[in-house]
Amino acid sequence: MRQGSHKSARGADQSRLDNTFQKIKVNSSSDTGIPGDPTGFSQTRMHPPREKELDHSTKDTAGFLFLGADTISHVRCCHGEGKIKLPLSACLMLSYIFTSLKNIEVASPSNYEVRVRMLAAPINPSDINMVQGTYALLPPLPTVGGNEGVGVVAEVGNHVSSVRPGDWVIPVDAGLGTWCTEGLFSEQALVRVQSDISVVGAATLSVNPCTAYRLLSDYETLRPGDTVIQNASNSGVGQAVIQIAASLGITTINVVRDRPDLQSLVERLRELGADHVITEEQLRKPEMKDLFKNCPRPRLALNCVGGKSTTEMLRHLE
Repeated sequence: MRQGSHKSARGADQSRLDNTFQKIKVNSSSDTGIPGDPTGFSQTRMHPPREKELDHSTKDTAGFLFLGADTISHVRCCHGEGKIKLPLSACLMLSYIFTSLKNIEVASPSNYEVRVRMLAAPINPSDINMVQGTYALLPPLPTVGGNEGVGVVAEVGNHVSSVRPGDWVIPVDAGLGTWCTEGLFSEQALVRVQSDISVVGAATLSVNPCTAYRLLSDYETLRPGDTVIQNASNSGVGQAVIQIAASLGITTINVVRDRPDLQSLVERLRELGADHVITEEQLRKPEMKDLFKNCPRPRLALNCVGGKSTTEMLRHLE
């Protein structure tokens, strides 16, 4: 199965992935000042171990370890050992859900396996939902956390043909378990990405940018010159929408909440390719009609806020 129809599908998927993302700059940041962190969870990088290692355990957990605020944490997993530096916000949410630390040797890959050295892995809300048992995908326990990330191929099995040592790879689907230093994965669970983008960009490529691409392509047939309006435009998905739309010649109207450093945010979004950045208050004002003297009314509205913000965006649709 891994060698048959699977390979032709993989080749087509790889080509689409390369063509889609070679034009855009995967570069997101947020209110917290941490790249790609709209909710306060940071992009986590793998760090060398500290001299003192701690052991901590609770029951009814998802099978990986978390230590206190601003520490290097060892992640118990089936593939290896990981060290992750987490911010206080993540500590407060996760401190009760982890189990014991174990060092596990990563075996050499068999025929269709790939040994990957992880470079970076983020903590997304979906990761937390999986730990809590509320996510749609719940892997059998014990397991390792982390649904996305980027790693470099260290070794491949004899029958592996889609990647080779030195390639950067990301998970094909959720539930791979990226919170580790090294892992042993099936070839079909990985897809190669270009290594000329940032590590943080590659590590956060498979969730928010892919969601943004589907939002722009699944609901309306958009052409160059069309307009899209969205709220929460400084979120990870919102920033990916801006970049992908810009690469396709689609105009974006980006709604954000007012804040003391609004001008800094506006400049940052414009650097990513945003055409118009307005606040929720401006969205509700009659002067909005003046904006449409310079661009067509939107054919698509993307909402992740709800309530009045959504109603106001709908009022401006074509």
